[in-house]
Amino acid sequence: MCSYDGAECCELVVVYLLSQLKPYYGNSIGLYRDDGLAVFNEPPRTIEQIKKNICEIFKSNGLRITIEANKRIVNFLDVTLDLQCGTYKPYLKPDNTPLYVNAKSNHPPSVIRTIPRGINHRLSNISSNENEFKKSTQQYQEALKESGHNYELQYKSKEETKRKHRARKRNITWFNPPFDLRVKTNVGRQFLKIVTESFPKGHTLQKIFNRNTLKISYSCMPNMKSIVDAHNKKNSEGPNARTRN
Repeated sequence: MCSYDGAECCELVVVYLLSQLKPYYGNSIGLYRDDGLAVFNEPPRTIEQIKKNICEIFKSNGLRITIEANKRIVNFLDVTLDLQCGTYKPYLKPDNTPLYVNAKSNHPPSVIRTIPRGINHRLSNISSNENEFKKSTQQYQEALKESGHNYELQYKSKEETKRKHRARKRNITWFNPPFDLRVKTNVGRQFLKIVTESFPKGHTLQKIFNRNTLKISYSCMPNMKSIVDAHNKKNSEGPNARTRN
């Protein structure tokens, strides 16, 4: 919608449209921003009539919609769904090449380590089995290699990824210093050392301020190019440009 809160407005419209569709089709229709998907176990002629009815509902709200009906294989967001075979696998648009943060970039080590693992987890979740995973992950593997990540993508079933965490919840206070590879001081170690020295055992506030309740997590700073581009854009728009409230 080309506005600051365009995504939020889109979500509100989607919820409103679903409220009008649900009395007729229940939970058989799902919408995500400007994409939608519906599954019906009906004859082709009936599905064409459903398509016409949905278009009428959108039209009554001043909206137009394009619907492809009677398809057994569809690409929805980043997944290919196959009703014929009962399978699903990752989908990548033909002109879309994955691009990841380089392994040697100025980011916290924990962030760099998480990137390939997160990709592997997502690809496993949207693959119905190991065979579909292997057929769809070559481009992602090449993109990781080009970004300097020495990581081999491997299929992990949903049973393998499920973990039970029964740890007691704590009230955590986070310290988020900006990360920079050029800083030689181990900021995290120094921070925890100060906590231990300032609030030793027996201190009145030791139960509140200790290594279990005070944690450190490095934050990533904005890219310098992004800062300069935003500054230049703001100045080029002039003093009368619209500002966000």
